[in-house]
Amino acid sequence: MTEPETNFTNSEEFPDQKIILNEDLRKELISKLLSLPENKKGWFRDSLSFPPCQENETEESKKFIEEWKKRDLDYDEEKYKFECSSCGSKYSELPGNKKCSCGSRGLKKIYNEPSFDFEYKKGQKIKTISQLKEIIDKNFPSIWFETESCLSVNATLSLKNLNGCPSLNLVGNPSGEKTTVLSFFYGQNNTYLSDEFTPRAFVSHSANVSEEELEHVDLLPRIKNKTLITPELAPLFESPKEKLIDNFAMLTRVLDGEGLNRDSGTHGHRGYSGDYKFAWLGATTPIKASVWNIMGKIGNRLFFLNMKDKNRNDGDYLEMFRGKAYEEKVKECRGAVRSFLDTLFEQNEIRNLEWDAEGDIFLLPEIIKYAKLLSKLRGSLMLWKSEEHGKYEFNFPIIEEPPRAINALYNLAKGHAIINNRTFLRSEDLEIVRAVCFSSMPHDRVEFLKLLGKHEGKLTTRQIENELGCSQDTALRTMNIFKILGIVDVKNIQLDYSGTGRPMNYIEIKDEFKELLKHTQVLNGEINNKPDENKGVSGDYDNIKPEDFVKNTERKADTHHRNGEINTKSQQNNPVTGQKRGITQGRNDAEEFK
Repeated sequence: MTEPETNFTNSEEFPDQKIILNEDLRKELISKLLSLPENKKGWFRDSLSFPPCQENETEESKKFIEEWKKRDLDYDEEKYKFECSSCGSKYSELPGNKKCSCGSRGLKKIYNEPSFDFEYKKGQKIKTISQLKEIIDKNFPSIWFETESCLSVNATLSLKNLNGCPSLNLVGNPSGEKTTVLSFFYGQNNTYLSDEFTPRAFVSHSANVSEEELEHVDLLPRIKNKTLITPELAPLFESPKEKLIDNFAMLTRVLDGEGLNRDSGTHGHRGYSGDYKFAWLGATTPIKASVWNIMGKIGNRLFFLNMKDKNRNDGDYLEMFRGKAYEEKVKECRGAVRSFLDTLFEQNEIRNLEWDAEGDIFLLPEIIKYAKLLSKLRGSLMLWKSEEHGKYEFNFPIIEEPPRAINALYNLAKGHAIINNRTFLRSEDLEIVRAVCFSSMPHDRVEFLKLLGKHEGKLTTRQIENELGCSQDTALRTMNIFKILGIVDVKNIQLDYSGTGRPMNYIEIKDEFKELLKHTQVLNGEINNKPDENKGVSGDYDNIKPEDFVKNTERKADTHHRNGEINTKSQQNNPVTGQKRGITQGRNDAEEFK
């Protein structure tokens, strides 16, 4: 049966506005209309076609209109496409005269916020981090540390005086469970998911969008005080060099948390200024050296966490595909993470938690040391070998001052404390600091740092050649880079036991960084049920038994051996040449560091 059309509007200005009502509601509305005072009838007739203007609104009329909306089967909030900026009235279509019933011409198009609706399994309310860890470990035993780190980033949003925008990008090979970790946070309150992302989306200057509509397109105001999740950032890091520079320059400004202002010939000046803080979680495959170099020149605001190889065997893969389906595991973990974060932000509202830094006076110096090391090892440096002199030459290194790195690592430590229901730091909060520090620098420099740690911070050219499997030229080049960046000092040792040969040069890590090599990224067995898997970047530094850093096997070039390793006949036939060979080797290494 077709419902009757009832025209309640007799205004000459809006003669064609009609609304379809069912019969019972139509009678109820007519009865209500007839009972109203004369000065209210005109407004009520208009309000059936147009939502009430604020200046005429009363408690009685508001309740009546809301009840009408609930009972009218044809009412749909999404059908309204325009809203009056003066009184809030909404319209399904733009009136012919482009004016609101209140007389205002400020009708703007309505843009609905995107909905991120992901399935999750509801279970018991998760109040503590230990409860959450138990659920994650049960389903995905090798990725708890990464999940905990992402939770720490989320928790920083509760800080009232949040300085900068915390960011953490998981780095690993394809199918390395990066997206699995991030999927636990899909659909959470205060999160914003973007599968395809470009930095220009923060403040748009699109030519095919009108200036009035651009503010509804801009990403920056929509992610304010939320966590932006970008599961695939590899396309961003694989862009051409010119585009990379443009992207990172824009990210550098946005991640300061003070807004972004842009100018273009299409829309002129557009942007936002003020407190525009947000957290950022992302994932990417390993980053090329050229990208690190560009980020180092512009000023790096991005921080990373390496996802290590799981070293799984066939039995591990068999176990993965037995029992509960992958999707069900993700839903259970997503529900647990949602419950934990909901509880967390009930206790600590967004941007409301006061943090007293005075209580961190004993641990903050450790964070500063890691930040100083990170700032130096992320420095941009061009090094080449002179064809004329055969020596290494370099440009002036671009090394960012430590304060921003200190702030970023300090934020992560605070976040870790917050998810553990604390507003002060403990030594266990430094674990995420170490992990992010050793993950947020070029891979070759990390490997060299590991080698320095293995040998108690001392290395000769030949040790580097043997252990890294590289040429002497590459070894000398790497040693020079660490020297120029201010990580190591060049020292020497006497290899000629007669005291007549030239000493051999070696490098030794500076005293201020020696203690940092003793720490691991993660404690064995704390992250993984399989203790030897998923070790951190510096995991090889534990339980090292230092050896003499100049080994007997490295003295082969020296003919002055105590144990008579070279036979008497060889010494008689060539008494001088061998000695010169040993001295020459020492001289070659020494001259490279002049």
